[in-house]
Amino acid sequence: MKIRLNLALREYRRRRWIKLALNLASLLLLVLLVREGMHYKDLKQEEADFRLRIDRVRHQQDLIRAGLRALGKEPTEESFKSLRKEVAFANDLIFRKTFSWTEFLSDLEARVPPDVAISRIQPSFATGMVLIGGTARSLKELTRLIIQLQSDPTFEDVFLLDQKVDPNSPVKDAVEFSIQFRYRERYAKS
Repeated sequence: MKIRLNLALREYRRRRWIKLALNLASLLLLVLLVREGMHYKDLKQEEADFRLRIDRVRHQQDLIRAGLRALGKEPTEESFKSLRKEVAFANDLIFRKTFSWTEFLSDLEARVPPDVAISRIQPSFATGMVLIGGTARSLKELTRLIIQLQSDPTFEDVFLLDQKVDPNSPVKDAVEFSIQFRYRERYAKS
């Protein structure tokens, strides 16, 4: 039978555990320090990239200003405002030219119930909103139209703006209405 003697005191074991915990904490801090150093290096690289981009933009801006001066025009805030208006106008023209009326009217026709007549379509190309007006045989048909429009993802933000019973209509309880919505083309280029 072997006798096993443990000469380590409780204080010695406690110190050993403390030393181990401190070594692990030091190792963890070292890993975190290396990680932060790598992050700092990445941030410095991003900063250098941004500075390079800013310098490129400033160089291009200087070239444009020099070109304008060569043409005898001085770049001012008013000229930039005028240019912005011209660009907005050109973009509006491009959008109007690329807008598919056939697709829009087909989408609308697919959602209009048989007892509803659309008599007015007013698109606003600047806002993307469309205002339609017409007459429905009854309030039930108008409600059906609104539900049909809301169920189609190409018609967003559908709102009934105005409704009133048309006293001059030969149909009893005919309702005149105005509806506004945002039209999103199915294959729009985003």
